[in-house]
Amino acid sequence: MIAGFAFFHLLTLGQVPQVGTLEGWYVDPAFYHYRFGKFDYTMFPGLVEYQNGSFGQGNLRFWLQSCSFKLLGFGLVQARLPMLLGGLLATYFVFLTSRTLFGVSAGLFSALFFIAAPVFYNAHESDAHSWVAASFILAAYFFLRLLSERRPAFAGLAGFTVGISVSFHLVGSLGVIPLTLVLFYYRLKRELNTLQVSYYLLGGLISFAIWYLLTVYPVGIDAFVKKSAYGIGVSKSGYAGNRWVDYFLRSGRGVIVEFPLLLIVLASYKYWGQEIQAQFFYLFFVGLFITYTLFVGSASPIPVWACLFVLMSGLTVKFLDLAHRRGRLFLSRAWVGMLVFIFVYFFSVQVKRAHEAFWKKPGDHYREMTAEIAKHIPEGKTIIGSPLYWFGFVQRNPYITQNFYWERMDAQTHELGSFDQQPAPVRARRMMAFLNRRNVAYLIADEYFQQALRPWISEDEWSKVFTVLGEFQSPIYGAPSGGGRPPYQVQVWRMKEGTM
Repeated sequence: MIAGFAFFHLLTLGQVPQVGTLEGWYVDPAFYHYRFGKFDYTMFPGLVEYQNGSFGQGNLRFWLQSCSFKLLGFGLVQARLPMLLGGLLATYFVFLTSRTLFGVSAGLFSALFFIAAPVFYNAHESDAHSWVAASFILAAYFFLRLLSERRPAFAGLAGFTVGISVSFHLVGSLGVIPLTLVLFYYRLKRELNTLQVSYYLLGGLISFAIWYLLTVYPVGIDAFVKKSAYGIGVSKSGYAGNRWVDYFLRSGRGVIVEFPLLLIVLASYKYWGQEIQAQFFYLFFVGLFITYTLFVGSASPIPVWACLFVLMSGLTVKFLDLAHRRGRLFLSRAWVGMLVFIFVYFFSVQVKRAHEAFWKKPGDHYREMTAEIAKHIPEGKTIIGSPLYWFGFVQRNPYITQNFYWERMDAQTHELGSFDQQPAPVRARRMMAFLNRRNVAYLIADEYFQQALRPWISEDEWSKVFTVLGEFQSPIYGAPSGGGRPPYQVQVWRMKEGTM
C-alpha cells in the first residue's frame, strides 16, 4: 500500500497542487543555474538581495532541481520531482526510525500514515521542506544509533545530517536547536561523553562549511548581510503559533482529526520515561514543535508530522500491548477504531486529490492559460507580471516579476521615489521610465498586478499608455474581487509607441 501511495504521488505530481504564485520564485535560481551555472534570479534583474538565491532558500535544493533539468529537461514536473524524492526518502527514514524504536510493524504503520497524510502534499511543491524533514528524521536515527551503540561516528553523522538541512532551507536551523539541546542534556546526565559531543559538533561544522561555500562565499559577506536584513524583515511578521493557526484553521484541514492527534502525542511523555531512545525522540519532537511554534511564519510543518507518526506508531504498540495484558479489549478496539477513522479521513483526502488531478487537471489548465496569454506576446520581448506565469514564459521571453520588484529595486537605485510625495503625472513618468530602462514591452495584468500599479499610474491613465491585446478568464484561480475565489481575469497589455 505504501508503494501504491508513492506511485499515486508520482502520477499526480504535475497536476496537484495547482501552480502557485510563489512556485516560479522557488524554482528560478535552479533554472538560472541550469542555464548559466549560477544561483541567480531571472525575474529580479539587478536586485542585489536576490543574487545567489534568496534569503533562506537553500542552494543545495536549487542544485538538485538544476540536476533534474539537466537530466530530464525543464518543466514543472522536473522542478517538483526532487522534492517528491525528498518526501519519499523521509518516508523511508520514518519507517527506519520507527522500526529501530518499536519494531517492523510500527515502522510500516508510521510510514503508511505519513505518506497518506494531507501534509505529505508539501512534497509536491517546489520548496525544500520535504528534504528538511528527511534530514531531521535521519539525524534522529543516527542519534538513536549513538545512544544504543555509543560509537562517536554516529554523533558526527547526526550533527552533519541535521546541519545539512540548513543548506536546503534556513528553517533547518529549527531542527539544529532542539537536537543540540538534547545532546547537551544527555551530556549533563552523563549518557554521552565529551568525545561523542565533539564528533557531533565536528559534523555540524562540516555542514556549516558546505552552507557557507554554497550561500555566503559566492556573493561575499556584505551582499549576504544586506540580503539577510531584508529576508529577516520579511520573515519576522506574524506571531508565535501563527503556523499552527494557518495549518489547522485557515487551510481547511481536518481539525477534528489532526489536532487531537497532535495533542495525544504531545501529552504522551509518561510512556517514554523509562526508555532512553524513545525518550530522546519524544524530547526531539517536542523541541521541534516549540521551535516551529515560536519562529516559523509560513514554513511547512512536514518535519514535525514526520516525527509525530513515529511516536504515534510507538503509542499504538504500547497501548495495544497494555490493553491486551490487562484484558481491556474495548480499549484496544477503541484505539484501533480511532486509527481507522484517521486513515479513512486521510484516504478521503487522497480521493479528493485524485478527482482534482484526473478530472479538473489544474496542471493542464495552467499550461493552456499561459499558452493563451503567449499568443499575444512575441517571443523574445520582455514581460513584467506575476511570478505565477513564470513557468510558461521563462524559456521564450525575458520575464520580470512585479512582486516587490520595483519597491526593492527603488530602495537600491532610488529611481522612483516615494509615490505619496509626488504628483500623479510625476509618478507615472517615473514608472514608465523604470519599465523602459528594463526594455519592458508587455505586461500580464491580472487583478493583483493592477492593484500594485495603481499607486504609480492611475487607472484613468492606463488607456493612454497601454493597449489591451487580449483577456483570459481562469476558472480555477481566485482574484481579490471574488474574495480569492474564481473566476480570475487576466489581461495582456502592450506599452504604446511613444511611451517606450
